[in-house]
Amino acid sequence: MGQQLARKKSESAAGGSDQELQLEQVPDDSLLEAESDGNDGADLIFLGGTILTIDESNPTPEALAVQGGRISAVGKASDVFKLLGPNTEVVFLQNDQTLLPGFIEPHSHAIINADTTSERYHDVTRSTCHSYADVKKVMDEVLAEAVPETPWLLFWGWDPILVRDLPLLSADKLDEYTTDYPVVVVAQNGHCAWVNHKAFEAAGVDDSTPNPPGGFFDHDSKGRLTGLVREAPGILAIISKVEPVPTPQETCEALLKSLKTYSSQGFTTVTEMAQAMVPGINELLQTVTTKEECPVRLGLYVLHDSKEKPAPGYRNPKLWYAGIKFFADGSPYAGTMAVKEPYLDNELTRRLGFPREEHPCGALVWKNADDLAAAIEPFHKDGSWLIAIHSHGERAIDQALEAYDKVLRTSCPDDHRYRMEHLGLVTDDQLGRAAELGVTATFYSDHIYYYGTVLRDEILGEERATRFTPVALATKHGIRWTLHQDTPCSPVSPLRCIKTAVTRKPKEKDSEPLGPDFCVSIDDAIKAYTINAAWQLKLDHKLGSLEVGKIADLLILSNNPKTVDPNQLEDIQVVATYLSGRCMKAPNEKHEAKFVLCA
Repeated sequence: MGQQLARKKSESAAGGSDQELQLEQVPDDSLLEAESDGNDGADLIFLGGTILTIDESNPTPEALAVQGGRISAVGKASDVFKLLGPNTEVVFLQNDQTLLPGFIEPHSHAIINADTTSERYHDVTRSTCHSYADVKKVMDEVLAEAVPETPWLLFWGWDPILVRDLPLLSADKLDEYTTDYPVVVVAQNGHCAWVNHKAFEAAGVDDSTPNPPGGFFDHDSKGRLTGLVREAPGILAIISKVEPVPTPQETCEALLKSLKTYSSQGFTTVTEMAQAMVPGINELLQTVTTKEECPVRLGLYVLHDSKEKPAPGYRNPKLWYAGIKFFADGSPYAGTMAVKEPYLDNELTRRLGFPREEHPCGALVWKNADDLAAAIEPFHKDGSWLIAIHSHGERAIDQALEAYDKVLRTSCPDDHRYRMEHLGLVTDDQLGRAAELGVTATFYSDHIYYYGTVLRDEILGEERATRFTPVALATKHGIRWTLHQDTPCSPVSPLRCIKTAVTRKPKEKDSEPLGPDFCVSIDDAIKAYTINAAWQLKLDHKLGSLEVGKIADLLILSNNPKTVDPNQLEDIQVVATYLSGRCMKAPNEKHEAKFVLCA
């Protein structure tokens, strides 16, 4: 065999600058001369750098082989290279590059993210707007380009917490902007929105319209609509009337763009945790996920009150209906997380529109645990669905646990893997009860990164903010927990979430850890986005670790997350992802794969 060459563009460290392309001789060329077993050989062999299998029995092997979309060998390079064949592609990991299982996002909104990042919505998030002047400029430009045929003006990402000079919104305030077009401004947290009177009119909502179940239309002391709409059912009552609806082609393009964003950050499996069964959605999702360029697998949790209930299971290898989603409360940034003690009352919580008078401690979606249990029961009896309950505050968590207890008394599958979502103010006792019931947990660590300081100083107070998202307590009780980002509520970046779970540091420069007793190890944080996430989705027999026989959904990072300074974890770059052993394009040209050679 002739000399083998690797195409290299080296990086000195995480986030380091790229150097000139050069050809480098592969170290230990004798490995490439290893005797084949006489078959066609592996499709891929990885070696060099670091391989993290997330398999305790074989944590850091020298090499890994892939054949037919599955992992065919993991171990010593001399053994793995026995699978070398005439068409084997050998991937040499340069410097500190690290191979590990593709990240799995157990709680996100990939389809909603496709909508909010599409051309329908105009971006006023903190990533693009740093002041009210910036936001107003965007809104003014949108209005200036509007024509009589323009149906609605939609904006996403209003966040008075991160953009501190944003005013208090109302229908009257938005009427100052325009009375000619319906206007909807959705908060970054996704749990509230503000609309003008034209939008209420277009949606058929007036002062006498009853609240939809689980949603709220805010009224002033005289019973008039204020323009504030809370929670998904309320928001959907407005935006479901938006016309024209996107064409199937526009929706497919937006969804594919959203899924590629997840892939660019290292994900190979993602979820939509609030799937609404609208007409044509099955066909549209099939179209997108069967495309070769679709870079991730997509699991769907259907809203429990959807009129159409699809059968659970796979539609194709990259699309499946996984579970049913319930809500027990709302958001800490809308004042609807159901807490035991009242929220702080100040200028910020008033600008955020907290329901201070009617719900000073937030709001429960269900009247009692019996009602929630009754709604869960049919899906529990079916036995085919995973179940997840959004439960943020202590009162909602109590209700979710009581409901789970009731349905599990009727029959208790050995391996139900029912979940509670977010768990901002979960207590030690509540996690202990969850462990007894076999209920698992997924945590939204971005609360600490983006909002930890504000939770402490302006929303909850020091005691509650310090114990917010207490992930380490789940470890204490033996719960197999995960992390998530709830995108589009947070930008896609699993390494940021891992960093925050390990350090518990808010984003402000030189910030101190918020509740350092609840920090977790880097090993546990990586498991949260790999094998534990696969386990929660009942995919751990197929995904989540690098073991022989498992599907070759792989991720290459520029650096080893276990050896990088935890504060620098977010600086690690995604080099490439693989789905069933097929290399999906690198996230951008700057960090394209640069280590491929052919046998």
